[in-house]
Amino acid sequence: MRTKTINIILEEGTPFGVKTVKLSNWQGTMLVCPRSALNKIRDLEVRSLPAVYLLLNDMVDEVYVGETDELLNRVKSHDSEKEFWDTLVAFVSPDLSKTDVKLLECLLIKKIKQDGRVDLKNAVVPKEINAARNIKDTAEDFLDNIVILLNSLGYSVIGAVNELIDEGAKTTEVFCKGPDAYARGRFGRDGLLVLEGSYCRKEFTKSAPDHTKKLQHILKESGILIERGEKQYSFTKDYFFKTPSGASDLVLARSSDGWADWKDKDGKPLYKIIQK
Repeated sequence: MRTKTINIILEEGTPFGVKTVKLSNWQGTMLVCPRSALNKIRDLEVRSLPAVYLLLNDMVDEVYVGETDELLNRVKSHDSEKEFWDTLVAFVSPDLSKTDVKLLECLLIKKIKQDGRVDLKNAVVPKEINAARNIKDTAEDFLDNIVILLNSLGYSVIGAVNELIDEGAKTTEVFCKGPDAYARGRFGRDGLLVLEGSYCRKEFTKSAPDHTKKLQHILKESGILIERGEKQYSFTKDYFFKTPSGASDLVLARSSDGWADWKDKDGKPLYKIIQK
């Protein structure tokens, strides 16, 4: 596999402000903008280009996907209408047409729903667009680069689950057990996949993080968690977590150290497995 180079420009001179990101041999640009810095987009060329974009919640895995002819105005409307999001991530290119961004929106939403790792906030899912084969191929190539950039910058919205599901992937089977909780997972370099059929404790302890409580609610609403008696929820499908602790917090319904609470079949904690 050939190497790729990513160039990140800190538009405000700080890693916490607006960033524009370029990938080698690609005409597209990734824009990362905190909600509090939307006005900074006015000074960038990308503000008026067609774009496919994501609105992300930094604490909980929630995402909204959209497309627009004019990025700044569209996102400004979301700023006044939608409360859940903290960060804008957009992808623009001078080569993108209105049809292209609509197709990319459909492809992104489809892939996010297939992966099932985040809560998709779109109330209406657009119908798949009929387009010529060459246009679809170009959009698929563009999407591949979107996935590379998202994961490279820490936005694990799509793309890593398939590796953890793949039987040939380099993963470790691990288990997390506690009162009213028993989960089986697979840990790999991209995160931890809690497997279908695992069950977690329903009632939270006082130490449980607020974002974990919110995630439990989201997974119940989406049908990923269903009741399993009076004290437990069961996973109806595999679900991806970026960190072992994020997974064990939900399974055990308390604040936890996932590196210690996830263990292999012999009882060895995950942090010792990784050290080995």
